[in-house]
Amino acid sequence: MHIINVYTTSSIVKINIFEVLFKKYYYSMLDLNETKTETEDQIDLRLVIRIVISYFKRYRKLIYGLSALGLVLGIVLWYTTKPTYKTSLIAKTDYTYLLNSEVITIIESLQKLRAKNEFEQLSERLNISEEKVKMLKKINALPVSIETAPNYTQTSFNISVEVSSNQILDSLQLGIINLLENTNYVKVRQESKLIRLQSLRVRLQKELNDLDSVKSLVNEVIKNGRSPTVFSDPGNINTRIIDLYEKMLITEESIKFVKPVQVIEGFKKFKLPDSPRLSIHVLGGLIIGFITSILIILIIFIRKEVHFFQE
Repeated sequence: MHIINVYTTSSIVKINIFEVLFKKYYYSMLDLNETKTETEDQIDLRLVIRIVISYFKRYRKLIYGLSALGLVLGIVLWYTTKPTYKTSLIAKTDYTYLLNSEVITIIESLQKLRAKNEFEQLSERLNISEEKVKMLKKINALPVSIETAPNYTQTSFNISVEVSSNQILDSLQLGIINLLENTNYVKVRQESKLIRLQSLRVRLQKELNDLDSVKSLVNEVIKNGRSPTVFSDPGNINTRIIDLYEKMLITEESIKFVKPVQVIEGFKKFKLPDSPRLSIHVLGGLIIGFITSILIILIIFIRKEVHFFQE
């Protein structure tokens, strides 16, 4: 019974040793395979890098040539492209004349004519020559909110334009303002407001003349040693005259600024155009030339590989 136990124990030990050796050999083989795989990957990667470098060296003249050609084409494109200047004006109008939405609608109609190249109609509406109208590339209008411009009223609006020459900005601004002011609707309301203000001025002037007469009579009464009545108190008369003068000044100012559209800030003339930019065209030309050369080299490489496998 003891012998059997020993034999059994020794067998178990032998089996355990074989298991350990097998596992050690198995994992060593796995490590070897992984090492080989990593080595092969490193070799493949190095081979690919060498092939790429060799192709670059072989076709470097093609890369340099197309890149230089792209650079030259970028410069030529920049030189031949018409410049674009962006600028805007800020104006305001009384709500009795035009609403912001109405101003925006009128400006949108101009943009539609420009988009369709209706230069004749655009010239008639803006009252400028067709040659100058063709320099207008884009026009739009937006309301100026109190958050962005607290000093302006709710009736303020912004008109922005893109032109190919700064020389048309003065005539363009005049044409836009005249267009907004000379609609039949605005003209009628402007005339009506002017008549009301002129009538008010005449009435105020008459009251001032009457008060001056009363003041002269009161002064004459005081000079003769008599007391004026309560209703002819000099202090009350002077206060009333001052009030009338203030109203007269406000009325005169309203008549002066009875124009429907007031320009707060006109179009600015910038020396440098917003586009095209030389740096962007040069960089773009270089990139396009370089990418084109890489594509050509890639096509050559693929054709050679296909021809090799066919053989």
